[in-house]
Amino acid sequence: LRLSHREDTTYQFISLGRRGIILITSEQPMTAVWIPRESNPHLIDDAIDSFDADFDSGTDVFEYQGTGIHAESAH
Repeated sequence: LRLSHREDTTYQFISLGRRGIILITSEQPMTAVWIPRESNPHLIDDAIDSFDADFDSGTDVFEYQGTGIHAESAH
């Protein structure tokens, strides 16, 4: 798990490698669309590259141990 330092919004998606993505288009009601690589390779690459960059620049949650930052209880 990593904490993102990104302040703007980005894609919400599920990737099947670079073969395609399921792009979340709305949360209420929850809707999504399957986008195969053949239909929009630029979007696929941009979404995955953005995620990878955010992941790489994020902070491992275990690095916050002892900083006073705690996850809320799931109870």
